[in-house]
Amino acid sequence: GGALVAAEATGDVAADLRALREGDVLLATAERWDALSRRWKQRPAVRDVGLFVFDDLHCVGRDTAGSTLEIVASRARYVASQLDAPARVVGLAAATADARDVGDWLGVPAERCYAFAATVRPVPLELSVVAFDAPHVQSRLLSMGKALYDLAERVAPDAPVLAFAPSRKQCQLTAIDVAVRAAADADGA
Repeated sequence: GGALVAAEATGDVAADLRALREGDVLLATAERWDALSRRWKQRPAVRDVGLFVFDDLHCVGRDTAGSTLEIVASRARYVASQLDAPARVVGLAAATADARDVGDWLGVPAERCYAFAATVRPVPLELSVVAFDAPHVQSRLLSMGKALYDLAERVAPDAPVLAFAPSRKQCQLTAIDVAVRAAADADGA
């Protein structure tokens, strides 16, 4: 077969519907797909989607983005049931203790639900968990930058480190904090 035509949802509903009609793959945030799929009865291109790949399912039930993801995944299942045209669903999540429950919610049969242990990674993963006892969220988040920098220097000074933050803003603030600490260390060396 030929190459797939992929497009990114921009938030412009008319352009996004055109991309969905004319292309093979539409990449969209949960928020943008929510806006497109709300009027699914009037939008044939939305009804014609045959495969949904939902990423970040571990966020469901945790924050606003997780709530929107829950809405669009539930709507996708509902639309498929109303049209009697089953859509395939692929759900992706980082570490989640309830993979089977998530699969049940998405209508995935037990034999098609997969949860992979960290031991199946081709490159071993070293996981470090650091606990903080600061009573206030803001002071706890501030203390995490130093702990992250110290841990990265101690455990993986010459290797990439992946750290997760609770929000985009916190990710930016922590990145700045770590960069400032690295610059200070470089100047002091």
